[in-house]
Amino acid sequence: MEDVRSRQHDSNHAESDFSGSIRVCVIFAAGEYFGKTARIPQDAYVIAADGGFDHCLSQHAHADIVMGDFDSITVDVPAGTASFHVPAEKDLTDTASAVTLGWEKGCREFHIYGSLGGRLDHSIANMQLVAGLANHGGIGFLYGADVVVTAIRNGSLTFPAFTCPERTMLSVFSSSDASLGVNERGLKYFLDNATLTNDRSNAVSNEFISGTPSQISVETGTILVTFASEAEAPNWSTRVAQEATFDTISTQVTSALNTPGNKNAHLV
Repeated sequence: MEDVRSRQHDSNHAESDFSGSIRVCVIFAAGEYFGKTARIPQDAYVIAADGGFDHCLSQHAHADIVMGDFDSITVDVPAGTASFHVPAEKDLTDTASAVTLGWEKGCREFHIYGSLGGRLDHSIANMQLVAGLANHGGIGFLYGADVVVTAIRNGSLTFPAFTCPERTMLSVFSSSDASLGVNERGLKYFLDNATLTNDRSNAVSNEFISGTPSQISVETGTILVTFASEAEAPNWSTRVAQEATFDTISTQVTSALNTPGNKNAHLV
C-alpha cells in the first residue's frame, strides 16, 4: 500500500518559517545566494556542502556537519566541527552527498541554498536531485534569485492565497517520460487531467491570482515545478512510500577511473 506523507507549512513566504512533523534538512551549497539568507527551522539538520561552509559562516549559521571534497571551501573548518570528506573523483556531487546524508539522518524535506545560478551543469544536477527526492517519497526546494524549484511525484502542492502582482509565475515540467493526470487549479489558466512529457514544454508561464489559493497535482509521474519566490510556501503530499535509503555516498574514487583507458569518468 502506498504511504501518504505530507508537510504543512505555516509561513508568510516561500522561505519563511516551517512547521510539521517531518524532519527538515537545510543545506548550504556552493552556488549563488543572490543576497538571500537561509531560513533554518528549529531542530533542522544543517549541512554545509564544501564551499557552502563559507556562506554558512557568512550568515552566522551553525552547521551540524561540513562535508565534501573541500575543493571550493576557502576557510578552515574549526576544530571540533564534524566533517565528512569525500574524494574529488566521485559519482555524486557534494550537494547530492549532503542530501544522501540528510536522508540517512531521517530528513525527508530539504531546503537547498546556493543550488541555482553559477555553473549550469550543477543547477541541472540539482533539479535532477529534487526529482530524485520526489521519487523516494520526499521533497526538496532549490532557491534561486527570484524563483524556487521543487518536484512532486504522485501527489500535490497546495499554495495558500497571497497578495501578488500580475505575472507572478508558476511553470510545470514533466521529469518522467510522461506525467499523467496533471491538474492546475486556482491559477490564471486551468489544466485538467493533462499528460505532460519530458520532451515538450506546454505548461510554462501560468500565473498566480492574487488572493486565491491554488494547487498543482499529478496522478502518476514526477513533475518539476518552478514558482516565484514571493509565493506562499506550498503544503505538499505524496502517495509515494518513503524508501529507507536515498543513495550511496562516494567514499572511494569512482570505479569509472579504475578501468584503464576509460575517459568517461565524471569529476564533480
